[in-house]
Amino acid sequence: MVRQGFSGPWIDITQEGKYGIGFKSVDELATTIEEVLHNYERYRIAYQVIDRAMHFDAYNFRSRFLYVLRKTYKDF
Repeated sequence: MVRQGFSGPWIDITQEGKYGIGFKSVDELATTIEEVLHNYERYRIAYQVIDRAMHFDAYNFRSRFLYVLRKTYKDF
């Protein structure tokens, strides 16, 4: 579950809902969590969602961050 918006995590992580569930407010988040808990089969997590989430784990974040730093600051 990722906060919806016009940019950032909503677009990057879930690709506008393709790989997860978005919410716009705290109330909507609470309602959506309750809905998922009561209707789990309807929201069954697909393997593609799990694979997508792994692109954003700590190891991948660190690797990509260092890549950008090295590319930007050649002497780093």
